[in-house]
Amino acid sequence: MRHEFIYNGMNSRDYGLRISGEDTWTRPQPDVTRISVPGRNGDLIQLGNRYQNLDITYHCGIVKNLRTNFDAFNAKLLSEPGYHRLEDSYHPEYFRMAVFESALDPDVKKRALVGEVDIKFNCKPQLFLKSGEIEQTVMNGGYIYNPTPYTAAPTLRFKFPDSEEGGSITINGVTISVQKPGSGEDFIIDCDRQDIYLRGGRVNKNNDFVLSNGEFFELKPGRNLVQCTGLYLNRVWITPNWWTV
Repeated sequence: MRHEFIYNGMNSRDYGLRISGEDTWTRPQPDVTRISVPGRNGDLIQLGNRYQNLDITYHCGIVKNLRTNFDAFNAKLLSEPGYHRLEDSYHPEYFRMAVFESALDPDVKKRALVGEVDIKFNCKPQLFLKSGEIEQTVMNGGYIYNPTPYTAAPTLRFKFPDSEEGGSITINGVTISVQKPGSGEDFIIDCDRQDIYLRGGRVNKNNDFVLSNGEFFELKPGRNLVQCTGLYLNRVWITPNWWTV
C-alpha cells in the first residue's frame, strides 16, 4: 500500500511523494508542573488539566519531477498560515489540527532527479475521531453517548418554529436559552469556540442567548442527557467532535 497524508486539502500523492509514517505515532505530554519542597521527599505534582502540542514528522521521498513538485509543494504548504486539518492513511479513523511552521530542506540525490525531505507539523494534542463529525439527531429526553474517556465540546444545530417564542436546551444540567429568537433560520452553538450564530451568513447571536451557568455544553464520557423546549420538531442536531490522545 502506498501511503499518503492530506493537509489543508493537499494530498502528498499529487506531488509525487512517497511517505513514511514511523514518526506519526507520537502522543502528547500532559501539562505537569513539579514543585520541590525543601525538607520533603518527593515532588508535589500540579496538573494543568491540558495537553501540550506535539510534532508529527513525515519522512518523504520525491521520486519524480523533483524541482517542479518540490517548488509547488513548498508553495502550497506556505500559502495559508495557521491550523489546518491533517490526516493520513496510517491513522484513517482520525485527523489532527496542524500548522506547518518550518522550512523544507531537501536532501537532493542522483543529479537532482530525486530527493528526500522531512515534513514536520506542529499539532494540537487531540486526535479527533472522524466518527465525531457525524451529526446525530437527539430528541427531547434522549441521550448522546460519548465513547471516549475525554470530555468533548459539541456543535449544535437547531431552529425555532416561531420567531417570537423562544426555548432552551439543557445538557447535563447546563442550560442555554433565548426568549425571542427573531429568526426562522438554523442556529449554531459552537461549544469549542464558545460562539452562537445563524447558520446562514454566520450572523453572531451571542447577545441574544442566556447561558444559565455562564458555561457552554460539554459531553462527558458515557451517557449525556439532552433536554429541549420550544425547538422545531422538538429535537436538536449534535455534531459531537469526539477526540482522544
